Amino acid sequence: MDKKKAHLPQMAEAGPAVSRDSTAMLLARHAPGALLLCHEHGDPRVDSRILAAHMGNEHKHVRELIEKYRSHFERFGVLLFETAKPLPGTAGGRPERFALLNEDQAYFQLTLVRNTPLVVDLKARLVLAFREARNGRAAAPQLPNFDDPAAAARAWANEYDQKRQLQLTVQRQAVDVAALEQISASDGSMCVTDAAKTLKLPPRKLFTWLEANAWTYRRGGPQIAHQEAIKRGWLEHAETRIPLNDGSTKVVSQVRVRPKGLTKLATLLGQTNSGAA
Repeated sequence: MDKKKAHLPQMAEAGPAVSRDSTAMLLARHAPGALLLCHEHGDPRVDSRILAAHMGNEHKHVRELIEKYRSHFERFGVLLFETAKPLPGTAGGRPERFALLNEDQAYFQLTLVRNTPLVVDLKARLVLAFREARNGRAAAPQLPNFDDPAAAARAWANEYDQKRQLQLTVQRQAVDVAALEQISASDGSMCVTDAAKTLKLPPRKLFTWLEANAWTYRRGGPQIAHQEAIKRGWLEHAETRIPLNDGSTKVVSQVRVRPKGLTKLATLLGQTNSGAA
């Protein structure tokens, strides 16, 4: 249920209380690497709009996830919603509904989305932001002197560059995700060496990774796929004929990577931005 407050929320750092609109302006202008928290009900909380921006997602999709799994979010504390004007620099002008998530709720929200490089980076910065809030060391980002035309121009130029870079990153991820989904839906399989080339990895590194992460194992010979990897549709075994010097052939069982497994590897190995297809 939406909550309208008469009081002004306090920011995580020590200092005077600020209005929600002032908070929104700070959130819109702060450096992409920083996360600004506010204090509500005695807990540091993060604005769901800021999470969406740092993930490269539309806020409405983030809010829909929160509302869909509301009962789960409420297991981690009171789920606060507020309504305010959109953050400066975002589309639309009508008041929008957003959530203020506590630490556990914020982490739970990130378990519901794909582990893209942006999301992984956001998780790390959330850990730091909440840790600093607990230690009472969260400092407000420094805003430029907007009374100085030159400083203001530099600030807005930097903001534009940062926003443009974020848009380009999101666009590249969208293309890569579409390519990975196309791979996942295709038929056939490939040997581990060809999979490594597709992922732009040295084959030896991929062989080592597969064993270290329980996808494959050895019994004194070639790699063997774990049953779990086969069951999940990541790997399979195929018989391969190897020509011998005497003109005969030898039949061996070879581990092969299926399309679904290649997609999973690309995600786990952080290859979604490398152009793997």
